[in-house]
This record gives sequence, C-alpha cells and structure tokens, in this order.
Amino acid sequence: MEWGDKTSMSPPNFNSRDARERLVEALQLDLIGPENDHVCANELLPDSPYKWYLTGYLVPTDAPESQRFDPGSMDDIDQAAGSVGADDDQPVDRSAGGKSFMPSSIGMSVLVGPTAKKITLRAQWGDYHWESDETEDSDAPDPDADAVEPVEDEADDACSSMVKEVTPEYGGKRVAALKGYRREPRDESIDFDLERMEPGMPLSREIPNGRGLTVSLLLNPLRDSLALGLPAGSCAVSAFLVNYRKPDENFVYRSCAFQAVLELACDSQLLPQPDLRGLGNTGNQDWDERLADLQYRGIHEYSSGHGVATRTPCEGELCDRARTTWMPSHEVERVAASKISGVEFSMRVLGEMDSPAAVNAALIPLVTAYREWILAQKTGLNGLNKDRQDAAETALGDAAAAADRMERGIAAVCGDAKAFAAFRFANRAMARSASKRMGIPDPAWRPFQLAFVLLNLPGLIDNASPDREVVDLLFFPTGGGKTEAYLGLAAFTLVLRRLRHEGPMQGGLSVLMRYTLRLLTLDQLGRASGVVCALELEREIHPELGKIPFEIGLWVGSAATPNRMGGKAYKGGGRQYTAYFKLNQFRQDSGKPSPIPLENCPWCGVKFGRNSFKLTPNESEPDNLVIRCEDRLCDFSGQKRNLPILSVDEPIYRRLPAFLIATVDKFAALPWEGRAGALLGHVDRHDASGYYGAMDTDLGTPFGGPLPGPDLII
Repeated sequence: MEWGDKTSMSPPNFNSRDARERLVEALQLDLIGPENDHVCANELLPDSPYKWYLTGYLVPTDAPESQRFDPGSMDDIDQAAGSVGADDDQPVDRSAGGKSFMPSSIGMSVLVGPTAKKITLRAQWGDYHWESDETEDSDAPDPDADAVEPVEDEADDACSSMVKEVTPEYGGKRVAALKGYRREPRDESIDFDLERMEPGMPLSREIPNGRGLTVSLLLNPLRDSLALGLPAGSCAVSAFLVNYRKPDENFVYRSCAFQAVLELACDSQLLPQPDLRGLGNTGNQDWDERLADLQYRGIHEYSSGHGVATRTPCEGELCDRARTTWMPSHEVERVAASKISGVEFSMRVLGEMDSPAAVNAALIPLVTAYREWILAQKTGLNGLNKDRQDAAETALGDAAAAADRMERGIAAVCGDAKAFAAFRFANRAMARSASKRMGIPDPAWRPFQLAFVLLNLPGLIDNASPDREVVDLLFFPTGGGKTEAYLGLAAFTLVLRRLRHEGPMQGGLSVLMRYTLRLLTLDQLGRASGVVCALELEREIHPELGKIPFEIGLWVGSAATPNRMGGKAYKGGGRQYTAYFKLNQFRQDSGKPSPIPLENCPWCGVKFGRNSFKLTPNESEPDNLVIRCEDRLCDFSGQKRNLPILSVDEPIYRRLPAFLIATVDKFAALPWEGRAGALLGHVDRHDASGYYGAMDTDLGTPFGGPLPGPDLII
C-alpha cells in the first residue's frame, strides 16, 4: 500500500503527492489524533489525551469553565516580532481579550430535494481508558502529572507511545509492563425518517454506547426554492453532535469525546448550495464576486459546517453524504506555463541583446500569443447566461487592455535609449542573482513574469503616463514566481534613475516595498538583497551607473532591527533597541538573534557569524552597522566591499537606500519622525556620508535638491 494510506505504515515512496498526504496525516495525528479507520486507531498514549491533543474533541456542555477554557487561545501567536514602531514602544497588552472555550458540539447543514426520505447520522469518536498489563483497567495516575517518557521497543506497535516500567525478575526474565491511555474506537449510526419529522422542530436522539453523546436533526423547508434554482419542495437539513456527558471533576478525559466526527448520509443526492451574494441585484454586485461566479461556475458546495469544517466525497455528479473534519484541506493544482514559440525568455540572452530591434522581435510574439488566447476564450461564451457573459466580456476586455499595455511597454523600451539600457541591466542583474543564489545556469522568465514587467514599463518610463495611477495586482499561487516578477521591475526602476540623472541626483529612495511584518520572510528579504548585490557588482564596472552604491534598507519596528546606533557613550532611552546593544548581545550569546533578520549571506548563502557585523567608524560613537560575509571568497566579504544592506534607522535616513523594505507600522510613524521626510526626497545637501535636509543645515554641500520621490511602490 502507498505510504500515507491510513491502513499502512510502509516506507515512503517520495512521490510529491504521497509526501503531501503524509504531511497532512502527520499533522492530523499530532494535533487531533487518529480517526477510526487509521492504523493507529487503538493507540496507547503516555499522557492523558486531554493534554496530548490540542483540538478535535468535545467537552461536556455542563463542564466547569476550568475544563472548557482553551489556554492556547490567549497566546499571541499571530503578532509578528518587531511590530513596534519606535524604540521605546512596548508590545500591546492583549490579555484583556475574550477567552475562547473548547467546543461541546459540532454540526453541518445540507440541502436535500423533495425525494429525500431518510437521513442517517453516523457518529465516530474515540474514548480513552487507563490500561496496564499488570492490572487491566486499573485507576489511572493523576492526568495532570508529567508524562512518563516512552521507551522504544522494536516489538511495539508503531503507533503506540507506550509507557514502560521494568518489573522485578520472574523466572530469570525481566518483563516490560505496558501502561498508558488506550484509545477505543466508537462508531454508531442513527436513522431519521424525514417524512415523520415536524419542520422547524429539532429531533434529538442519544447515541447507543455514547454515554451521553447525542445527535440532533433539524428540517426546514425552503420557501423560495425555485428562485434559488432548486427543485420545489427542497429543504435545509442541519445535524449536530453534542456532548451531554456528565463532567468528571478528577479525570477530564473520561467525559470528552476525542477525534469526534459526524457524517450525514441521504437516500438521495444532496443539492448544491446556491451563492446568495448579490442575488436579485447582479448588476450592482461586486466585480470580484461576479468574476468568481464566472470562474468557479463548475464548483459546487454541498455542505456548511457549524463549529467545524466539512468535506463532501463526491463520485462524479453523485454526492449523497457529507462529513465533518477538524483539519480542512484542498489540493491546489500546479500552474505551469505552456511553451510559447518565438519568445525569448532567457534573462541572460535578453540582457545581452545589442539592439532594440532584437528585443522587439524577441518579445512581440508574447503579445501575439496572448491576443490569440483571448480570442479563443470568446468562442466559449455562448453557453453562459447573460450575467456571466457580461462578466466574461468585461474580463476579456481587461485582458485585451493588458495586451495593449504589454505592447506599449515593448515600444517604450525600444524607443528610449536609456530605458533600453536599463532593461538590459535589469535582465543581467536578475540572471546573475538567480545563478548565484539558486544555482540556475540559464535563468529564464516565466510568461506571466515577463508580461507583468512589460505592462508596467510605460508607467515607469513616462512620468506623464496614466498607468502611473494604476495599481496592478500580481495574483499567482505560492511558489509560482511572484517575487522575481516584481524584483525584475524593481531592478529596471533602480537602474533607470541612475541613467537619467547625474551626481547626487542619482541617489535617493527609488523603490519602496511595503509589507506587513508577518509576511516579511527571510526568503523575501534575501532575494531582494541578492538582486541589489548583483546591481552593485554591475555598477562597479559601468561608470554610467554612478558612484553612489546601490543599497537596500530594512525599515521596520525596533524589535526586529535596531532603530538607533547607540554606542559606548550613548545615554539616551531605549538602549536595548540600539545596534550597539543588539550586536554585543549577539556576540556574547550565539543563541541570541543577529542584529538583522537575516541568518545567511544573501549572495553566497554562508551563515552569518560574530564577525559578520561591525560598528563604524568606532563603537563609542558609531554611525553605521556594516554587514559582511565571513567567507573570504564571497564578493561581499568586506575585503573589497561590504553587503549593501542598511538595517538601522539612523543610517537609512542619511544614506537613503535605493530600495527600501518597510512595514505599515513605520508608515504610521511618519508624521512623528521628521527625519523620515528624507525618504521622500526632502534633502538638498550631500557629502560622502550621505544626504541632509532641514534638520541638518550645517552638514553637506548643496546640490540643487530635492531628490525625485519614489518611482515604484510595491
């Protein structure tokens, strides 16, 4: 049998689908426990299941608050580290929020037609009891005590975390006594005759061998069946599984129903639930809802959960049952682009093209192929109703407009010498970064990535373009390459500013990327830094890119990066948020996080160490935190150049990195931080250390500022 099959524990096949199913199965076993059809259905736990599992069980309705309260609900697990905006801010106290309680019931609702006569409710759960080889069903120890460590034994059931104690010798042998909480699978079904039920009145029945577990069924006729597109006489059916057991004050687990599942089966097919959003008012319906209705017109929902999720195992068009699940999942199909003849997708090749005519010939086939696809979609509109036809025509009109923007982007690149040069530089930088960081010998754009870059070029090249008022949403499945798409656009933008200006006017913030911090992963920051590293290497061999280095800044809350430099002589507030304090903390204790939320060099991947960070010009009164790789063979080892990364607010306001990754909380602080105005170009003096504005009138040399504002916001 396949690895991940609930009836098998065979070795893995390393098939990607099997691997995903195995991960889901492992998560289910860890958080909820085994269901009755699993090979581990009779597991033996070393600790009370009430403590062992986090969810999936029903507590008695009359249980005291101490048993029903979910302590994990008070954990602030969703708050991102570093969400505070200023040095002296303190995390928000969320302890006053409402408490969450473990459920005592689960349920679901379905729709049935007039031919439905019988509903069968099937309840499955697990009860646990204390088991010992010496005294079967003896009293369990205090379930709140610490669990005994399980002992491995090859002869044991692979599913059992068995607790063992070695008994005295008998007949020259030592016997291992098994102790633990044994699971007993429970499975009971109850039939309900719909013709004998009174509409609107719930019918409850106690489950055989359930010790107080009850199922309830409620039948409600639909008054507007025909208006909803359903057969006349259709009904809504709601079913519930409720734990009415008597609470056990000493042993909580005895009164709980673990891995509780409720299944509903009907003697006729369940009806798909209609989408009631915008019903009777389609013309005023939100565009996203109209588009979703069009795109998912073949997808139907047959059940809705109450306090739990549901799934409906359908065979073809037949769907006559629904089942609750504590861990809902859905398989998202991989999106893979088909090959498009005549289009050049190689970043390296595009970066080496020597003429606009060559670029035009390499990219126009992409627009042509897209327009042909749009035309093919129009042939399938005849089978749609009027509302969906209107939505489809609007969507295809938007697609045609995108194709026109792509064509204008190609024309803009080919008709402007500096834009053409920026396009080549950007492709070379993207290729260099991908080759170095990911080991790809010939990196290539995916069709949607290249299309996204092209359709945004007119707005970046022409400051008077109406496209500058457009916010484009890059919507694609996780792992599909969204990051590379907007990083390619960012690389083009950074270079174009350098080619269009001279001297100090080449600097300043050009690309602003705004994140909520919980989405600011190390991978995202690392990839953006890798592109900036590649651009910096390009700058050193191309004088037209100027003398001001390409740098990337991280402008986030003080819990993630230091907001002030500090130093030995620093006597201000918020000392624990300074670069000096965090760096020395990191040097003294390897278990402490590094001063910046990066663990590895974004260029070569070598892990940062204690020598990767340095305060310059000295530790008494530093003005910058220098970051470098500890690998001497790395291009950014500090021997020739440092990593172009700024992570402290003070040098960010002075050096004005070309690329800035920021978070919402920092934007909220803009009105209260005068120095932040420099990021928007409000500076007019410059020297080798950076830029200065109204708050530093005695520093630098005037250059005729202000600087241009940000060119691109992501």
